[in-house]
Amino acid sequence: MSHVKKGRDWQIAVRSEVEKLLKEELSDEQLASQGGHSHIPQADVYETAHEIIVLVDLPGISKENIDLFIAGSKVIVEAVKRDKKAPRNARYYCIERLFGKVQRAIDIPSPVHTGKVEAYMQNGVLVIRMPKIEDRRGTRKRIEIK
Repeated sequence: MSHVKKGRDWQIAVRSEVEKLLKEELSDEQLASQGGHSHIPQADVYETAHEIIVLVDLPGISKENIDLFIAGSKVIVEAVKRDKKAPRNARYYCIERLFGKVQRAIDIPSPVHTGKVEAYMQNGVLVIRMPKIEDRRGTRKRIEIK
């Protein structure tokens, strides 16, 4: 009997998860109809001894259409990829490329010197280089009381 109950619990959990995903998809469709839907570009983050490097795929987007921010411990990339309209009499056979708002927030794994961050585009990839600084939040320092 307990096996049947576990099976039902599992079915209920799966059904609940599917309904939740459908609701999220519906809200994405509503956002898209209002021009608010955004795509999440792929990214790589790695570090060397001296810096953190973030690579974000932004093919077809010019640097003038990209906004880059550092807020707290995140790098935020926002961009707009414009659609090049086909002639009116054109007939599509395949549409796979995404257009519209592109947005990604990426966690920075350690403190960086925000005044020395460099960013540039290279072959459709946004390269962000951030020099690391020493994280002193965990160090103990004696403070004189006056």
